[in-house]
Amino acid sequence: MEWEEELRKTIVSVTKKIPDGGILLFSGGLDSSLLAFLASIHGKQITLFSVGTVSSHDKSWTHQAASIIGLPLEFREIGENEVISGLKEIKRMFQSEDALTLLIELPSYFACKYSERRSIVSGQGSDELFLGYRKYDLEDTSKMDLERVMNKLIPMEKEMGKAFNKEFFYPYLEGNVISVAEKIPRDLKVRAGQRKFILRSVALSLGLDERIALKPKKASQYSSGLKDLVEKVARREGKRIYQFIRDL
Repeated sequence: MEWEEELRKTIVSVTKKIPDGGILLFSGGLDSSLLAFLASIHGKQITLFSVGTVSSHDKSWTHQAASIIGLPLEFREIGENEVISGLKEIKRMFQSEDALTLLIELPSYFACKYSERRSIVSGQGSDELFLGYRKYDLEDTSKMDLERVMNKLIPMEKEMGKAFNKEFFYPYLEGNVISVAEKIPRDLKVRAGQRKFILRSVALSLGLDERIALKPKKASQYSSGLKDLVEKVARREGKRIYQFIRDL
């Protein structure tokens, strides 16, 4: 398949730039796992980093996925106090009360705060480029969403990184990857109900274990249990989650 081959070459090429000795934000999903797998193939000395609550999906799955890939995992278990203090700090840094944005950025914040490594590799942008969100079945807002990632989230993350003397890297947002992804027909991104079809196909062709490559995965704010934890605290105070975050 022509598009699959072009995407494969591009992904392999950009992952060669992943810094040695850093961490990779890891959820055990397709996006972060493919980056981790290729970093390992390229001989990069990289550690996987994940956060989650005590009962979260990610606490159990990331350990299993890291073992399959063969890379070390640093897992940080997060409790109520850390989540609340983290939200307050991100809210102050970003000058934002957008609940979704703040929840999305919690894992990156904890990586900046707790990791001793300077370089942080992120899978940001893949869902927008390869139609990973269920909402795109009803309305394809992926281009607008990608612009939001590029023009809002990434600058915010980079500023947060500077505050902790960290530097973020985004392989999926390299120009060559974006250029190729934007040309791939929609029916190769979503096929027979499977989202990110072509990226999964590329991952399998490169040798990523099918237990990971074909596994459906929720966004990290859900699979990490962080959103549920914040909602629990908010309900205890008789508030909706956006009200609770606004009042922090």
